Amino acid sequence: MEKKIAFFFPGCAEKNPHDALNSMKYSDCWYCTDVRKQRYCLCHKPDQKRNKIEYFEGKADFIFSRPNTSGYLKYPQKALPMWLMTDAPMQTVDLQRYQDGNFWRIMHFPSHQELKGTRYVEAAIASLNGKYKIEYLSERMSNREVLENLEKAHILVDQFTHTFGLLAIEGLSRGCVVICRMEEWARKCYPDIPLVSCNPENLEKTIAELLANPERMQQIAEDGIRWFRENAMLDVVGNRMLNVFENKISC
Repeated sequence: MEKKIAFFFPGCAEKNPHDALNSMKYSDCWYCTDVRKQRYCLCHKPDQKRNKIEYFEGKADFIFSRPNTSGYLKYPQKALPMWLMTDAPMQTVDLQRYQDGNFWRIMHFPSHQELKGTRYVEAAIASLNGKYKIEYLSERMSNREVLENLEKAHILVDQFTHTFGLLAIEGLSRGCVVICRMEEWARKCYPDIPLVSCNPENLEKTIAELLANPERMQQIAEDGIRWFRENAMLDVVGNRMLNVFENKISC
């Protein structure tokens, strides 16, 4: 049809689980014991998986990927940065919630409990509940319900791997303080994103320090909204990608 083709490499299906980044501590692959997921993603059939990735690479005019999902690309240097986006809130984000101080809403919405570190989150919340008034929400719901709850949340605990996903962007857009572990290589890719990074074993201490300083939390939330508007709104990312497709910029 004489159309340009772009591929997005967002996760496990594209990763080389045996390369340097995905063999590191705290990577998705380091955590993962999901045999069914590994089988689906051809994790133990590297030649077959590499051939499949290189087939798609050969058909692509553009590939958007992160370093940890570029391991099977024949020419990984040609991969363009992966930018996530979401719609802006329908109404102005109310950050007054950080000044109320009656109780704290902490949310965690894992798509995969093992890979998102849910056991660490629940242990931290259980320990902190006697010291702080915490309303903890973690259950399956529609995306619309997630966004509605994020507009009320103070803290969103996302994940403890190497970088962030769409949920973190949604949290920033709704004025949440987002906890999401960022490996050094990932921080270099997104140097100014205002995520609070910590290892899973330090989560309780990290949350306690945030709850003890509401002014700091509000400032982080303000920075997050600003970052979202400058980097992750639909029109911002759409225009950036359009410029790439029209060969005006390299991304």
